[in-house]
Amino acid sequence: MEQAIENGASGGHIAQQLAPFFDGAVRGHHGRADEKGFIKTGHAVVNAAAWKGMSRSPGPLETSWPGIFAAGDVRSGSVKRCAAAVGEGGMAVEGVHEVLKTYA
Repeated sequence: MEQAIENGASGGHIAQQLAPFFDGAVRGHHGRADEKGFIKTGHAVVNAAAWKGMSRSPGPLETSWPGIFAAGDVRSGSVKRCAAAVGEGGMAVEGVHEVLKTYA
């Protein structure tokens, strides 16, 4: 993946490189990615199997797996700009904090 980043790879390409590490858990299977291969989040994944029976809805950056977040260029619907990705990263951290509070 480091080589892909150094070569200026797009977010979609990097998501494809990361896919084997997630073993299909987040992207590429059963509608978890959009038609371009970007990871769906928020309302787009509310009907995913892992969310059935959950007591809460997915957060705006939460993927089809509760507690797993996507931000920046790999996320479907992002604006693919550095400043936006930084902001989404901060939002994802807040989302993680919110999820962790449910375990307290």
